[in-house]
Formats: sequence, structure tokens, C-alpha cells
Amino acid sequence: MELIMSRNKNIFIGLLLLLPIYTQAGQVSVPNAFVSGTAAKSAEVNENFNSLQTAVNDNDNRITINSDNIENNSLSINDNATGISDNIADISSNSSAIASFRTPLLVKYDGVSIGSPVAEAGGLFILNDNSYLFAITKNLSAPREIRTITVRFESSDCSGQPFVDARNERIGGVLDNGVVFVIVSPTLSDLYYLSPEILSAGPTSVTYNSSSYSNVCLSGTSTSDMFIPSINNPDITGVSLRYYPLPLTLGY
Repeated sequence: MELIMSRNKNIFIGLLLLLPIYTQAGQVSVPNAFVSGTAAKSAEVNENFNSLQTAVNDNDNRITINSDNIENNSLSINDNATGISDNIADISSNSSAIASFRTPLLVKYDGVSIGSPVAEAGGLFILNDNSYLFAITKNLSAPREIRTITVRFESSDCSGQPFVDARNERIGGVLDNGVVFVIVSPTLSDLYYLSPEILSAGPTSVTYNSSSYSNVCLSGTSTSDMFIPSINNPDITGVSLRYYPLPLTLGY
């Protein structure tokens, strides 16, 4: 059956308008071209439609394949992201392991280690191999001395049993160490210590009537949580000196 050209012309123009939509996915061509003023055969028009249908279906298949590929690539990207995250975690763990094997910095007196520096707050805090912590003063123009702490007495004249609150000496994140310090009062002047066991057991409530930080005895009544210190024993604490003549050095 033949169709009038003017009628088919509108149909064909409409088909041509559809072509740019699909050219991005693949080339589309039709087998029959119509000439103005000549009749178009229905078979040729149908053949053009069939050709367009085949091209559109082919492009649809390609789009489906591309969609599948994009989804697979997305899964691969997610897998790679997970792998990268795992690698970062491994690197962090390895860095921590490497740091744990690193030789610690040491404070040395006369070329011999007296411990590792762990903090600096009002003095240099040093933790030794016996797990005892002590602070030395920052005075650079005179021999450094282990830090003096305030001592309390139940008496009113700074005599008798001393009591101390040495919890501030447990510094630098070291929670299971003992501490060594200096007590100075009109009746005492020596190195003292508190063992880890004494510190872990906790203080007791003491009502004191005098206190001293140096050779001055100050009267005053108050109640506070205190520990009973012991005179330093170098075999236990690993600390044998009260003064450390300069120079002190840092090394490995």
C-alpha cells in the first residue's frame, strides 16, 4: 500500500527528531530515504520503523550492560575503600608496635642512667627501673635536688610521726609507681618514700596541728587524707642520691 508523501513526511520528521536522543549511545541509520513529491511505500516505512526499533533495543541493551558495569565498579570501589581503611589501621598498629620497641630516652648523671623522663611540672619527673618516681628541681645554677614536699604533724611543734599527701607526685600517667621525695622540717631532713602498695591502699584521715615545707614550722589545725612515709631505702627505691650535681644529660 502506498501512502501520500505529505502525510508520511510528518511521520518521518518526527522520527528524525528522535534520532539525536540515541546517537550518544550508538549510531542509528534507516535503510530507506524518501524524496519529496514521490509516494512512500508502507513496506519501506515499516522497514525504517523496524530499523529504528532494532537500534533502540540495541542501545537499551548497551545501557543495561553499562549500568551493570557501573554497579560492579561501585562495589569494587567500596571494596578498595575497605581495603584502604584496613591498611590505615594496620599502619597505625605497626606504628604503635614500632614505638613500643623504640629505646626510651634516659636521664643520665655522670654517664649513668637514673631513669626516664615522664613529665615536667614544677620539676623534671623521672621514673627509674625500680618503678619509683621522683622529681628533681629545675635549678640550673646549683646541684639539682629531689623535690621537697609539705609534711604534717599531729603535734604542734613539727615533731613526732610525719604525714604526707604525695598523690600529686604520681604524675605523668604512671599510676602503679612508688614515689620518692624530700622531707624537711625542724626535726627531719632526709629522703622518704611511699611504696606502690601504700599508695594503692589509700590515705587515712589525719588531724594535724602543724606543717612544714622547709625548716619553718607552722602551727594550724586541719584534717586531711594523709600517708605515713618511710625513710628511703635505696635497695627498694633504686634512688641513692638526694642531690645531683650538674651536668645532667639526656640520651639513649
